[in-house]
Amino acid sequence: MALDVLGQGYPSRVFVAQLAVTVLVWAGAIVLLVRRRDRLLEASRKQTRGHRTLEALGMLLGSIVLLALTMVVLAQGGLTKDGFTLWGWLFTTGAGAAFVTMQTLGLVPLVLNAVTPGDDGSSDRKESKPS
Repeated sequence: MALDVLGQGYPSRVFVAQLAVTVLVWAGAIVLLVRRRDRLLEASRKQTRGHRTLEALGMLLGSIVLLALTMVVLAQGGLTKDGFTLWGWLFTTGAGAAFVTMQTLGLVPLVLNAVTPGDDGSSDRKESKPS
């Protein structure tokens, strides 16, 4: 195991602490976005369906950004056998927060497209009979 600095098959305590703080920062990004949800939804509702579809590409863009930044950290030695270097840890935490934010911002338009009927309505023009 690459991070076995205690010699017992476990990652170092520093690495576990770094990961815990990182996850808390990512959760904080989600909390901030949830607090702004009404403004995000209202802004998305004002856009056309086609524009919301383009915005949903933020989900794909978020994945690309995360992958690229992770490769930078690994290529530049930001992860060692003892855990992340300081810059590697900060970079990874920031990349993860950016990923979470882009995924959330990309999901809002997708959800609205799924639950908001189009302007033309249903193609079935017959009146439904109650059962």
